[in-house]
Amino acid sequence: MGVIFFFTCSVFGQVEKGIASYYADKFNGRLTANGEIFQPHKYTAAHKKLPFGTKVKVTNLKNNKAIILRINDRGPFIKGRIIDLSPIAAEKLGFKHAGITDVKVEIVSKEEKITGEVIDWEKKKQDFFAAAKEKDLQLVKKNQLYHINALGNPNKGFGLQIAKLQNHSAVFSLVYELAAYFDNKIRIISEQNKNKQIHRVLVGEFSTKKEAEELQHILLEKYPEIKIKDYQIFENS
Repeated sequence: MGVIFFFTCSVFGQVEKGIASYYADKFNGRLTANGEIFQPHKYTAAHKKLPFGTKVKVTNLKNNKAIILRINDRGPFIKGRIIDLSPIAAEKLGFKHAGITDVKVEIVSKEEKITGEVIDWEKKKQDFFAAAKEKDLQLVKKNQLYHINALGNPNKGFGLQIAKLQNHSAVFSLVYELAAYFDNKIRIISEQNKNKQIHRVLVGEFSTKKEAEELQHILLEKYPEIKIKDYQIFENS
């Protein structure tokens, strides 16, 4: 009889939502499931299934703060919980006092560096819209108008599709609104679909998908239909 091997794999971009907790003090110095010594000041985490070495971005959904961690242990084994964080990670995400919190766990690239830096999405969002508002006010004070270019597909890099619209007035209204954020990097790509003309409104020219994902996260609440588009393999979706 042959030997059957079972493999687990992680998919970049895979997302899971649930409850996070963190390690109790009694685990300090103990061996983790992959043979490392658990250290409370390291940016590591335990997951039931993800392969050891997988890097994940954990976002505290209660304050929109995120951090990159490495999976090196198994757990948690309490029903309803999906990940156990090191105490330092829990502290930086702002739930050490509460003990648990609702999180989003997203697999990220192996190339991501683990620095312990907190990604404060709420602050990024506030800064982004504050800068746009200031720019808008400056233009009003100078009594100037936006100069908008309706550009074609650049055939490289990534963009963000904000919406697909049919009504011309809605298109221009959206483009005018976006001009405060993106200057002239706004694209209107029109296509015919079953006797209807569809206008895709896209923004940005990002060299990496990561850059596009960061801005997508900032704009998602305001533009819930936002999607990342690879200009090189532009899809009809």
